[in-house]
Amino acid sequence: MIHGKKRLESSARGEIHGVYITNAIEIMRMLDSDVDVKDVVEKYKTKGVYGSDVTKLVLEFSKKGPEYVEQCMSVAGVELTSQMREKLEALKAENRQYAENELARNREIKADKTEELARASSQLDELATENTGKDTNQAVQE
Repeated sequence: MIHGKKRLESSARGEIHGVYITNAIEIMRMLDSDVDVKDVVEKYKTKGVYGSDVTKLVLEFSKKGPEYVEQCMSVAGVELTSQMREKLEALKAENRQYAENELARNREIKADKTEELARASSQLDELATENTGKDTNQAVQE
């Protein structure tokens, strides 16, 4: 009972939630840096984060959250229910769609920047021609 009381007092002061968030952020950083999910789970196995608020945070906010949860449950010897499997598969699909959208958006930005650079280069050529009668390529060659 003393342990429960200490935990309750720590939780009331916000200490436990801070630790949860810190652990979740550390895990998400590792997952984002392409550390193998199994290695991340092994590292945090001793901290007792399976099925905890940490795992819930990782599931909700990490692109690899579903894979992390699957590995945690596997290591803990817990079989996923069909409902949980469906939820994880739906989250994986959502994460894939998000990644595809992000990739497409980055391509659009790159294309816009390329156009912008080409316009700027063209304007520079026009200015150089106005001032010297030569475009920037001719001026550089001389």
